[in-house]
Amino acid sequence: MENRSRYLIAAIPLILQLGGCVSSPGVQTDAKATAGAANREKTKSSPDAAQDTKGFADAVRRGDAAWQAQDLDRAVYYYVQAMDKSPNDAPTLAKIGAIEDARGNAALAEKAFEMAHGADPEEPRVAERLARLYLKGGKVDGAAEIYTQVLARDPDPATSQALTEAVGDDKWLVRTAAVEALAQRGDVAALEAIRPFMLDENETVRYTAAAAVIRLATIKEAAHPGKRAKDSKKKE
Repeated sequence: MENRSRYLIAAIPLILQLGGCVSSPGVQTDAKATAGAANREKTKSSPDAAQDTKGFADAVRRGDAAWQAQDLDRAVYYYVQAMDKSPNDAPTLAKIGAIEDARGNAALAEKAFEMAHGADPEEPRVAERLARLYLKGGKVDGAAEIYTQVLARDPDPATSQALTEAVGDDKWLVRTAAVEALAQRGDVAALEAIRPFMLDENETVRYTAAAAVIRLATIKEAAHPGKRAKDSKKKE
């Protein structure tokens, strides 16, 4: 069953490219359907579109039920079926990625999350999972790009926590990107976590951290203009 799941994941890009149909636990494509896949959306009638929507929802529901029952190969199979109806559905692709990540199939998980990120580049949870997989695989540049381009704009506190943790990464490029992202977010709660990296062994990290501390301290002071004056009076 696990080999079947791997085959399905590996075939996902081909399925999406050719518009093939998953009609059995092995991935099969109908030549006639493939030839007309490019025009399918243009020629689809309203009843056909409604049928596709129902088919997609049914496949996802079955996949979710199989995942909950820990029948992971079957879950992936149903999710791939759903993608035949809606090839660019980021949540479904992310579910496949999450399953494979949990099973330790890093390459398959990365492929699924890359496709999910491509389908919805602004979804922070997908971006964060992909960044983590990139780090595991040593793709530091890819992770850093996600930190600065996607997570820096996400207001979710969970993203702040993820970035704060990334500040302590052993790779200087990741530390730099995480610090820069926190500064872009104006996340004053991360100020104390960033301060120590003004003494980082890497020069780029030091300069980035110093700039971030100045920016965040300025934002914090602007948000509480009277606090500094009160603190000064207390000291006197």
